[in-house]
Amino acid sequence: MKRLLLWCLRGDPQAYGLPTDILPVFLPLRELRQLDQGLDAFIEKQLEDPHLGIPAGFGKRLMARGRLLLLFDGLDEVADAGDRRLVARWISNVLKAAPSCHVAVTCRFAGYTREARLDEQFLEMHLRPLSADQAEAFIRNWYRLVQKCLMTDHHQAEISAKKQADDLVERLKAPEFRARRVFELTRNPLLLTNICLVHLDRGGKLPDRRVRLYDECTDVLLELWRHSTGVRSTIDATVGRRVLQPVAYWLHQQEGRTRASAVELAPVMEPALKAAGWTHGTAADFLETVRNQSGLLTGWDQSNYGFMHLGFQEYLAAGEVRRRSVEAPAILDELAARFGDSWWQEVILLLLGMSDPCLFTPFMHAVLRTPNFAKHIDLVTSCLDDAAEVSVEPFLGFLRAAAKKTSWEEPRLLALQLLERFAPEDLKQILPALRKDYSPIIHRWILNKNQRDAADTIKSDPSGYELVRIPGGEFMMGSPETEKGRFDREGPQHRVHVGNFYMGRYPVTNAQYGLFLNANPNIAVPEYWDDRQFNQSNQPVVGVSWEDANAYARWAGLWLPNEAHWEYTCRADTTTRYHSGDSDSDLDRVGWYRENSGRKLHAVGEKEPNAFGLHDMHGNVFEWVADDWYESYKNAPDDGSALIDNPRRPYRVIRGGSWFDSAWNCRSAFRDRGEPGDRCFYVGFRLVLLPGQSG
Repeated sequence: MKRLLLWCLRGDPQAYGLPTDILPVFLPLRELRQLDQGLDAFIEKQLEDPHLGIPAGFGKRLMARGRLLLLFDGLDEVADAGDRRLVARWISNVLKAAPSCHVAVTCRFAGYTREARLDEQFLEMHLRPLSADQAEAFIRNWYRLVQKCLMTDHHQAEISAKKQADDLVERLKAPEFRARRVFELTRNPLLLTNICLVHLDRGGKLPDRRVRLYDECTDVLLELWRHSTGVRSTIDATVGRRVLQPVAYWLHQQEGRTRASAVELAPVMEPALKAAGWTHGTAADFLETVRNQSGLLTGWDQSNYGFMHLGFQEYLAAGEVRRRSVEAPAILDELAARFGDSWWQEVILLLLGMSDPCLFTPFMHAVLRTPNFAKHIDLVTSCLDDAAEVSVEPFLGFLRAAAKKTSWEEPRLLALQLLERFAPEDLKQILPALRKDYSPIIHRWILNKNQRDAADTIKSDPSGYELVRIPGGEFMMGSPETEKGRFDREGPQHRVHVGNFYMGRYPVTNAQYGLFLNANPNIAVPEYWDDRQFNQSNQPVVGVSWEDANAYARWAGLWLPNEAHWEYTCRADTTTRYHSGDSDSDLDRVGWYRENSGRKLHAVGEKEPNAFGLHDMHGNVFEWVADDWYESYKNAPDDGSALIDNPRRPYRVIRGGSWFDSAWNCRSAFRDRGEPGDRCFYVGFRLVLLPGQSG
């Protein structure tokens, strides 16, 4: 916002559609204190700051003049959610009360809730992570500047910078840095700076796990000043962690809080300072030293401090939970009660990523004692992915203990699904006892499992992708003219015959796509690979183009399905709108769509399968198929082959609907289109093996 302020003062506002005489006004919302006086009073107070020497009443006269660019910085820094809603309404009203003014607002994503959202007068834009090219340019510029500062010979500095930048760019292409969660760090400018520092300080070595990367970044930040200046620091990494961990945990106790004054932090820090044996002054002295010497802690103004990035607050808070759990294990119960709270998610995952000892088993026991487990199965899967050590003992113990509690049927069902996915051999041990269980839900799950086990399945090599044998037959492709929600492009309905083939049980997941990336370092990562909403291991991979899907299929020795094979498999010998029935409640049982998804992508396999044993044919993600797009089925083949022109048409078909779409877009007959290069957040793919096809 300050850059925008300077640009407006020094540049040509008219070139960007603003009045030539517009005046920018910077308004940090973290300084808003007296909400009862309204936003006008806040604006006037900022303009009439006595340090600026501005006469009384100037703010009111300036507001009356109009033609202002009002830069509201940090809506999320209005800590109270109710106050934030009020301020958002005030900002919206500014444009109505002062139509000659322009308004810009910044807000961290986590603080921009539905209740605090600005109205339709505002254009909403999201800051995207760095692209691969931008990240590489960033690294090269960073090393060039650093080496010119460190070396007097600028020619040698350029040579050294290029060599080190080349090394880091290549290092970040390695499989461990293309893994989903670590990849996030390489696309955030602030954290990429830290990675550059670690790479420089550690002689070109980088850790491959996220927790270890935070370890290294923290060590470098706390000790970098001492190494670079040759002056002995009074704070080393051990002392710094011991004191800053309780600070991070204390801040994190209040959702959205990232800073506090030295006066507020002093009682939090003093016991840790004493335990660490720091004898170089007060808590305020320590804060000032860390701020000046490391950059890990930032002074937001003369009296308030906070961590340079929320990730460091989360990492250090996790370290404090781990430290306290030794003497007070109940702290894990407190954390388990927050399971599913987005503010605490990263703290939990970083905690479980720490080893010696890993707290996965006691923490998961605590989670299983809460109702949160059944509500947040995606997070449980993430815990299994990120934990330094994993044990299935908590889930086995839970299944035994909860056997006679009917209220625990859904959590038990989810525990069974996890065991089937992550520990099938351990599941076999408990199945005999479960077969004696009186629960109809558990009985139905065991029956479905028996059917899945009996099904003719194969796994492709090297992907490990599972496919189920689909018996051939005839069906009516498309929708009848009487079907509710029908589009003309779904007709004319016509009879199609298909032979036997194999179809993927689930859409391809992020974990499976990650194997492909590891084996092919030059392949671009999916569009949303660094986004936590879309990059959990057992979610369907999204942000992949039709070309990307075909590249994966070739690597796996498989193919994209023809449109006829896709619909035949989806219907599974049914003629209703969905393979589960005609109503939206029938869709609820088998698919994720706009009304039941919580507006988010889900892990595969959470809903009931169809009669062929395939999951997620309706909703969750649209799926690419092989066919070119035609506006109707006129002249479509009746043998199940793909409809492909030569030369190819500009669009490809997608099928199935998504978590983002309405129910009628998830119908068996619904079809839509996309350009082959599109990489959308709601489109993935599944694969087939047809007779005579091979990789």
